[in-house]
Amino acid sequence: MDSSAEILWMPENVTVDMTPPSQFEKYHLGAYQKYTNWAHQSGKTVIAHFDGKVKPLLGTIPLSSRVQWF
Repeated sequence: MDSSAEILWMPENVTVDMTPPSQFEKYHLGAYQKYTNWAHQSGKTVIAHFDGKVKPLLGTIPLSSRVQWF
């Protein structure tokens, strides 16, 4: 990644009303892992903000690799 940015912001509007844990794991988790690994290989920090009902996802979200979750 060729960028002078030190931090990458990853806003998200996931809510379990529309994306239950099984769908999050199937359709979202791999993309988060790929994106965060790519960013970290370039020395970047990824910050994610989830704006929705996510309590049922709290066991899955950290599997997305070294993301700082707020």
